[in-house]
Amino acid sequence: MTHKITVGLQQKVGQPNYGSLGATCHLELTLTNDEARNTDAITSLIRDAFTCCRDRIAEELGSDPPRPYSPDGSREQTETRPPQNGRIRPASEAQIRALHAIAAKHGIVLASELEAQFGVTTPAELTIRQASQMIDALKSTAASA
Repeated sequence: MTHKITVGLQQKVGQPNYGSLGATCHLELTLTNDEARNTDAITSLIRDAFTCCRDRIAEELGSDPPRPYSPDGSREQTETRPPQNGRIRPASEAQIRALHAIAAKHGIVLASELEAQFGVTTPAELTIRQASQMIDALKSTAASA
């Protein structure tokens, strides 16, 4: 028997002249019986899902996501810098090519790594900063193998 948990967020941002811009993210998590019995694991999965949704919504709306909650319920103190000119820059074509090349050279399943790290399935969905982080991670994974 499997168990399902649905996590969703939506955000609306006011725009000039009474306009607005909105984004919605919904994820469905499927748990095995063993996972469903582990409340710590469930809590962690739900937190991760909300973090993923917050990040995707922030990317879509071109803003920084709110700081995540710490396990004690307070806001984590993290340094964030707003994107240049209020926009999030997508990964460059060179970064996308590099990610594919590094993964292929070392037999790494890129889609799995992208999903685990950033909750996306293709390099084109990454920001320029995320792509840089992923390149570094793949290089270090390949070097340690």
